[in-house]
Amino acid sequence: MDSLECLTADHFDLDTFSQILEMDDSEEDRDFSRGIVYGYFEQAENTLESMQTGLVEKDFESLNQLSHFLKGSAATLGLWRIRDGCEKIQNLSAGRHLHNPRDEAADNKAFEEITSLVNETVIESGTCETLLRKFYEGSN
Repeated sequence: MDSLECLTADHFDLDTFSQILEMDDSEEDRDFSRGIVYGYFEQAENTLESMQTGLVEKDFESLNQLSHFLKGSAATLGLWRIRDGCEKIQNLSAGRHLHNPRDEAADNKAFEEITSLVNETVIESGTCETLLRKFYEGSN
């Protein structure tokens, strides 16, 4: 079953993901796109772990950089919820690490929002990984 049916618009920009699939040799040989997608899984896991460390340390600059990085990778694959969540994290953290003098109340509010967004992004990443693995297992 080489079908995008398991990949819904709830999680994926199918036009963008289809462009990745067009780089494969054929529908029977999905090695190229599989390599890109599976490499993304590892990259996303490491980045999200680093973001969780940034939360513990309340490191807005690190959260800004990491969310920018993951946003780009997610956008390339059409993972729009991850892309949008990372953009929100990036915007909130950029505003806080550049703000001077420090406004503790604003920092705390931003930190709460960022924490929620990171947690949502971790969940969405797991959902997308499950769906993409299902897609590629059906492509063999």
